[in-house]
Amino acid sequence: MMVRNMATGVVQAVDNDEAEYKQLSWTEEGNGLAVLKGTNHDDFEEKLYTVVGVHRFEAKKPEKVVCEPLEDEAFPENMTISPNCTPRWTEDFSGLLFGIHEESPHPNGSKKGFPIWIMRMILKSGRKKSKRK
Repeated sequence: MMVRNMATGVVQAVDNDEAEYKQLSWTEEGNGLAVLKGTNHDDFEEKLYTVVGVHRFEAKKPEKVVCEPLEDEAFPENMTISPNCTPRWTEDFSGLLFGIHEESPHPNGSKKGFPIWIMRMILKSGRKKSKRK
């Protein structure tokens, strides 16, 4: 995923992976974006999604925040990020808002549909993430 500063013509890569990016949203002022990043996982029938948030484009390297449910032990058990809800930054960039729903383990991916919860990821400086067990 790349962004271009239309005033200067500078192009910056903000995320580079073999993934499906969808539900992109910009802040009203155009100074931040949030997107869903879907990747295949052997244990799940459907793609698993992470939320990627980027802001501070004026800096040499924009600030990127990633919420990965399988890597965050604070993420609710048996839940994952919904591909049916567009992620958004909070107005003050203190968090990301996105939908979550129940996981669909392979091979019986029967849990489809719209998100049943909206989650807010609160950003804190120096926050450590550890793998969920």
